[in-house]
Amino acid sequence: MIYKIDNLDKLTQENDKLLIIYGGSFSPPHIYHEQIIINLLSVLPNAKFIIVPVNDLYPKKDLITGCNKDNINHRIMMCNLMISDIKNKLGNNIDISISDISFKYDIPKVDRFIPIDLKELYPDYKGVFYFGQDVLDGFDTWDKEDKEAITSNKYDIIVHPRDNDVSSSSIKKIKKENNHLENLIDPIKDYIMQYDLF
Repeated sequence: MIYKIDNLDKLTQENDKLLIIYGGSFSPPHIYHEQIIINLLSVLPNAKFIIVPVNDLYPKKDLITGCNKDNINHRIMMCNLMISDIKNKLGNNIDISISDISFKYDIPKVDRFIPIDLKELYPDYKGVFYFGQDVLDGFDTWDKEDKEAITSNKYDIIVHPRDNDVSSSSIKKIKKENNHLENLIDPIKDYIMQYDLF
């Protein structure tokens, strides 16, 4: 079942334990990522929310890879900074975390494994993937095994229309052209500058 973010009544009425999964590169996580999460948690305040960054082998141009001085992956660390900011805005009682589950695989694309792994970790929860409209529009082009991992494990999908042009790619482009960081929360800006990530 596919739900739009402004029509989740049926989803919440039929499931009292929801696991919302938001996968992506988060390279870096930006204000649009954060706003999506805030919007979802505002309408699903009792859901368990998990951010799942792709691993460092994922085939994406200019993917931020590597670890900081404490051996924490840069993108996971920046997602942690985003979560702290979200909790400052919504309160510490929200259930949101990051999963490094994709990093246990030594292959570039692990989309077909994540739904199965998370179902095993959270068997009592109804799993729901969040997709932007652009991802859903391209769903038919996914590998058969990746699509079946979602559909055969009975995951639902929440879709959100893209209503702006903020992207990780545009942030990097602006930084390269005029050495300025936009559309990021301050702690993530500071982190990027500290480690000269792009």
